[in-house]
Amino acid sequence: MKRYIALFTWNLRLFIDPTLLGMAVFLRGLHIFTDNDQLKKEETKMKLMKLLLIITIVLLSGVGFAGQTVDNVKAKGFVQAGANGDLFGFGKPDEKGIWRGLDVDTGRAIAAAVFGDASKIKFIPLTAVQRFTALQSGEIDVLCRNATQTLGRDSELGLDFAQVNYYDGQGFLVPKKMKLKNAKQLDGATVCVLPGTTTELNVADYFRVNKMKMKPVVIENNAELAKAFFAGRCDVLTSDASQLAGIRAVAPKPDDYVILPDIISKEPLAPAGGAPRRQSVERHCQLFGLGNDRSGRAGHYL
Repeated sequence: MKRYIALFTWNLRLFIDPTLLGMAVFLRGLHIFTDNDQLKKEETKMKLMKLLLIITIVLLSGVGFAGQTVDNVKAKGFVQAGANGDLFGFGKPDEKGIWRGLDVDTGRAIAAAVFGDASKIKFIPLTAVQRFTALQSGEIDVLCRNATQTLGRDSELGLDFAQVNYYDGQGFLVPKKMKLKNAKQLDGATVCVLPGTTTELNVADYFRVNKMKMKPVVIENNAELAKAFFAGRCDVLTSDASQLAGIRAVAPKPDDYVILPDIISKEPLAPAGGAPRRQSVERHCQLFGLGNDRSGRAGHYL
């Protein structure tokens, strides 16, 4: 129980805590206004009043979303969490049907904090294409599935990502018999990739920038994608490096495959809720620095 409570200390902001953002914005605005000697007192006062009004509206909106989500969860008696279902180490049932992994522990931490009981949670397996729609529609209360936090997903999809729980990067898994040393040798390769992901966009960028050609094999289900790769339908499987390690671990013959040393993107993975806190551009600049591209994707070829 202590482990779940500790994990939840930062995840509680999925449902509550819009205050931190509001206070940060206010203090930042106060600093700007009071340090500018050229502003008149009356002008400063009016701008501060407007700033306070905007922050109040944002805070009340955030609290409303938070309260509704928690009330619905308590009424049901359990947390309904979206998970991967096929990814070893992050979210997958074991041979006894018990869910295991980092994202699963995150979900149980939320249940422990809300109900005092980590078992009061139901995991719904979702593909990469299904995950955000399920959160937006209310099919799930929280998404505890490996998902890259991006500015576009915050703003355009109206998601509310919590603190990053795993910093990842995109890589390539290939058969050892190909004797490849790096990704620059993949020109003309057939590439297995999941649709609806930053992975799909990143690999296309990477091949284009390096003047290489590729033939994508797009399969929505993670397990089916891995089967296609192991069956030889594609030369390489690309995904987050952690996911590649999990896929390799459950391969028929793990030693027959290697993960190339190239990491072509930044992928900050985080759980998400459906109550947006109007995330700021500054937050994403801090996360990704110069690696962030103009589209707001976290993933960006290096």
